[in-house]
Amino acid sequence: IMASTPIELVFNTQHVFSKASQFKLLEVPDDVLQEITQNIDTVSVRGRPNDEAVLCTATHTYSLKLAETSNSMLLLPISIDSLSTTSSTVEIVASLTSHYEITETAPRIRSLFDMLSELPYGDDASSSSEDKGQARKQVYTFAMIASIVQASEEEIRKALSRFQALKVGAYWRVISAHAQQQTCNLILATLVERDWDFRCVPTKACVDELSTNCDPLIVRHCLNVILGKDDEDSTAYYDDPDFQQSVSELSPEKIATLRALQLLGLGEGKGRDHWRVGEFTQAWRDSLPDAVDAHFGPNLSPDILKGVAITIPNTSTSTAPLSSSSSSSSSSTSTPQDKSAWTLRPLSVTNLPPHPKDRFQALFMEKPRWSLAEFEPYLQEMVEPGMSLEQLVLKYCRGITVAGGRV
Repeated sequence: IMASTPIELVFNTQHVFSKASQFKLLEVPDDVLQEITQNIDTVSVRGRPNDEAVLCTATHTYSLKLAETSNSMLLLPISIDSLSTTSSTVEIVASLTSHYEITETAPRIRSLFDMLSELPYGDDASSSSEDKGQARKQVYTFAMIASIVQASEEEIRKALSRFQALKVGAYWRVISAHAQQQTCNLILATLVERDWDFRCVPTKACVDELSTNCDPLIVRHCLNVILGKDDEDSTAYYDDPDFQQSVSELSPEKIATLRALQLLGLGEGKGRDHWRVGEFTQAWRDSLPDAVDAHFGPNLSPDILKGVAITIPNTSTSTAPLSSSSSSSSSSTSTPQDKSAWTLRPLSVTNLPPHPKDRFQALFMEKPRWSLAEFEPYLQEMVEPGMSLEQLVLKYCRGITVAGGRV
């Protein structure tokens, strides 16, 4: 406002304070402001009644924090730039003493997995593309997911891919464990029977071959996602489930992981949940197609099972409390060199608590000492923007140095 342009501000106490509750001030960085002004439809505040609200843009998620100030902020009905060209008297609309600040945060996508798991696709009662009756109440379109899950649309799409979700009609689903393992087993058996190279599987021929016993939609999804190599074709498949490709390249790591999970008693419920690493590795190798076994050669190792299984040295217990990792009196012990005698057991990240403190407690109940590399698949989703994995770990536990390195 120019000094030579006097403006009279009219302050109606009753009017100003009665209208204060109608306004919320939000302080945002320039990039968020630009998105709000240019494409407001991509910006929203999300959360259920009992959730801590977050602000979501098209690509990022932000936590909201109310900041109080001792100085009142007066809202005017017109912009500062137009004051000099309008009436010399302006009535104050409202007076506020607080505003919201935003801080970029990790997407809160745990609820997405729970939603997708409500009614897995492939069960006899729900294998139709058009779900009816009460089943429809338990499946979700992308718009329904975006209205509930506290994450941006881009982060939700990445999570759908990570959870290997399948789009059935308008709804997003995960394949039931029974249907997924049955289909994958038949695909691998067909590879051996037809002598197909796992790096170059004829997609249509495979779908046609299994169409009598399997849902073609599930067969294509297993070829592209469950067993398929992560590449441009798998990305195109997620962008358009009707995407067609002449051949499917399967991932040897995904094939090996499937067989490992079956040996560990997951999926169909068969197998054992505890193995000696050496015994497991031999049984694991025997379960693989020859071409996949040859691909790994001597390098087949439980290390590829990060996020689904853990190895436990014989010198540690599987029920040690959290304090056992953080106690300053912990003694250094030599790490066993013969890992074949270690114990292997399943541990999926989707079965862990969603909050950091509870997750650390659960992890240390599995074993008392973890390396940073072992922590990574179980904690990466909790690392906030601007924070490293090591900083998150040091916030909740203490590191010690043993003969095998720092844990």
